Amino acid sequence: MAITDPLVLPKDVILLPVAELPEATRARFTHEEGDWAITHPRARTPSRVLDAASAALVESFRAPSTIVEAVIRFSREKELDPEKTLEEAYPLLERLLAAGFLVEEGAAEASGIQPSLHPGEEVEGFTVLECVQGLEDTELYLVRPADGGAGALKIERPSVAGRPGGLFEREEAILRRLGGEGCPPLLAAGSLEDGRRWLVTGWLSGVDASTAAAELQRQGSDGRPALLTLAVRIARAYAGLHARGVLHADVHLRNVLVAADGTVHLLDFGYSRWDAAPPGLNDPPRAGVAFFYEPEYAVATRAGQVPPEATPEGEQYAVAALLYALFTGAHPRDYSLDKDEMLRQIAEEPPLPFAERGAEPWPEVEEVLRRALAKDPAARFPSLADLAAALEGCQVPERTAPRLRTNDLADAEALLERVLERVSPGGALFETGVEAPPTASVNYGAAGIACALLHVARARADGGLLALADLWAERAVALVGTAGAYYNPQLEIDEPMIGPTALYHTAPGIYAVRALVAQAQSFEGLRDEAVAAFLQSVQTPGPNQDLTLGRSGLLLGGALLLDVLPDGELRRRVVAWGEELRQGLWAELDTQAPIRDGDLGTNLGLAHGWSGHLYAALRWSRSAGTERPGRLPERLDELAACARPWGRGVRWRWHGVEGADSMPGWCNGSAGHLFLWTQAAEAFAEPRWRDLAERTAWNTWEAPDAVTGLCCGLAGRAYALLRFWRQGGGEEWLHRARRLANRAARGAFHPEAETPDSLYKGALGIAALAADLGRPEGAAMPLFEEEG
Repeated sequence: MAITDPLVLPKDVILLPVAELPEATRARFTHEEGDWAITHPRARTPSRVLDAASAALVESFRAPSTIVEAVIRFSREKELDPEKTLEEAYPLLERLLAAGFLVEEGAAEASGIQPSLHPGEEVEGFTVLECVQGLEDTELYLVRPADGGAGALKIERPSVAGRPGGLFEREEAILRRLGGEGCPPLLAAGSLEDGRRWLVTGWLSGVDASTAAAELQRQGSDGRPALLTLAVRIARAYAGLHARGVLHADVHLRNVLVAADGTVHLLDFGYSRWDAAPPGLNDPPRAGVAFFYEPEYAVATRAGQVPPEATPEGEQYAVAALLYALFTGAHPRDYSLDKDEMLRQIAEEPPLPFAERGAEPWPEVEEVLRRALAKDPAARFPSLADLAAALEGCQVPERTAPRLRTNDLADAEALLERVLERVSPGGALFETGVEAPPTASVNYGAAGIACALLHVARARADGGLLALADLWAERAVALVGTAGAYYNPQLEIDEPMIGPTALYHTAPGIYAVRALVAQAQSFEGLRDEAVAAFLQSVQTPGPNQDLTLGRSGLLLGGALLLDVLPDGELRRRVVAWGEELRQGLWAELDTQAPIRDGDLGTNLGLAHGWSGHLYAALRWSRSAGTERPGRLPERLDELAACARPWGRGVRWRWHGVEGADSMPGWCNGSAGHLFLWTQAAEAFAEPRWRDLAERTAWNTWEAPDAVTGLCCGLAGRAYALLRFWRQGGGEEWLHRARRLANRAARGAFHPEAETPDSLYKGALGIAALAADLGRPEGAAMPLFEEEG
């Protein structure tokens, strides 16, 4: 490093006060008051602790600066001797440069660790779909092979192209040796012209072991049988490697992939040892995550000796440490983040009993793990196969006391009561009405309140609440056509964007809600009057095709009305209107190009894209008893082919934005697609649609997004899971819907909420969901699913 070279902090390097870290984290490393932590999230380099003065100096490199310039500037600000400051700071800055916390100005890493490949690019016939992970030395991409399906491309970053070590060559050789048994199948491998090595494996669906185990841990005693089965499968997966002469040598939670059916695969063999490895590949360096180091490694490292090679006995210890974490949700000890202290703990301190980790005691399993975690390798099991067999022989303890059931909907039910108080006589919203525009619409106004109350009244069989829904429906109808009824430019809801006939925003939706409330009250005359008003309001629909703003939404609204209309002249009028609308809409849709994943100009989602067109057409044909559009099956096939594997399921590209992630919500993500595929499974007696629905349900459930409402968030996802459950998905999907509902309730009514009283964007929809979960067999997403 030349002292005159400008240096810069990469954009993704984080500096933060140690005091802002969680207390449990601070307790695990040595620090002083006022210290700061520096971390590089995508780098393999451990975080460092800096004193306040050093942190201030390092922070000055947010803008490119030479060391001399930074030190002089810092010294002036702090009234320090520049020469002495430079002498003291230079070793620190040199270490930070070597560790990648500082880089030379103009280096690729200065803008942060960014993907070097982009969607649509090809690597030897494999088309890049999206970047899955980017680290300082390697990148992982989801790719599509030329013959279809999905693959995982691992490739070196340009900055380390051709680096010695044989990691890619070793992984390629071992994957060929294993032939896809307990690991991903190797599809291809090679080098690019710039020297970067790469390999592609088949894509395996699943989540890491800690995610899979955490779901089972949350079930308490009920999850223990499956947790034990998972532990046995993981132990047997590593034992299977050993039986073929391979030591994984990089054991940690993210290198174990668990599929939806519990199948286990192991990943990442760059550091593995193979007793029949070709020359040059049989001496890999040691690697791994420190929590899973064996005592032999810890003792040698503390003594300043060369770390021992990976051994079967050492790997047994690492696997046992991993299994301990899966059973308890914690490591065998509260390991210090100070390297030497952590190594001492590994070398000397025994694993804690499960009870001290907050887990229920499990004597048999604890004894098995205690033996596998012995400090003396000779005291462990003879092999990993023996460890697996010992675990398999363990029994699940019987409960000594009845299970104490907690109310997993406590937050949702509390929110429901709060909403009811607000919209009932004497409540703040009841007294004022909806004051901020849109005042009347389903999405934001009085019609949405009526719709939510209709759900609560049905769930509770409460005539008083049904009468309250009627009152709010009348308020909404009275506001039709008034200023502020439908639009609010401050919310980006203006007439040019929304148009005159959007089901969720303008008069058609208001009349539809009025009709549904009247039907629930057995007021046939009022119902028919509202349906007639609906038909009048949709005579001149706008050009928009989509579900939330356009003609697909009107078609869905017509289907919802047909669901409650008896045979007669009015029903025939609705069918005639809807058939004319459907034929015109699909005449346009039929001219559009095939649905392709790579076409970023095509929206695939439910609210504004193809999923919504298809869902509305299926719902209409079912309710009206008419033929489906001729090309609908073809379009379903095209959209299904755009599914991308992710986690245990699949998801679809979001909103046609290059580089944007998918999202799990109803509007543009997996929840909306789940409604479509369950509808397709109902319409067509083809198992593939049911299978696709299940894979979509997994992404709807496991995606981490925390938005709360019906439209984009947790509440809409919960309704989608309820739909899958009602179609025979299994009781676990009902439990998952309940968990999402309660999470949504905890995040509702936050201070920054723009529209807390919105049905689709605020707390009202979550309240309707909470009520529907009281009778889940009759649940229906408001003004979207059939209102029975």
